[in-house]
Amino acid sequence: MICNKCMVPPIHLKFEHSTGFVENFNIPAILCAMVSEAFCEISGKVQAVGFRAYAEHEAKQCGVTGWVRNTEDGRVEVLVQGIPEHIKYFIEVLNEGSVLAVVENISVDWRSPQQLFTDFVVKY
Repeated sequence: MICNKCMVPPIHLKFEHSTGFVENFNIPAILCAMVSEAFCEISGKVQAVGFRAYAEHEAKQCGVTGWVRNTEDGRVEVLVQGIPEHIKYFIEVLNEGSVLAVVENISVDWRSPQQLFTDFVVKY
């Protein structure tokens, strides 16, 4: 069904709760345009220094959702969703890192969300 106001068809998204429960929604395209997503790869001394807990805490402060996880090669990956300005600020905060972290590089890939998250979690 096409939105009568913007004449754009709705976007079908999966909504995953932190409990793992998944709901499917048809979201008006205009609302989806307000939410952005960035996939970040962080390199440097970012494992075993409290970086994931730091990212989780700061994400909640910035009002963004998504997840953070370690990779086998020593990097940290972050998928973050929210208003673009909030995401940009969150990435700046990630660049500062936790007290013991040394962030050398953050690569950022901006995307359109295919699934919306309700909170920010550490993935293991």
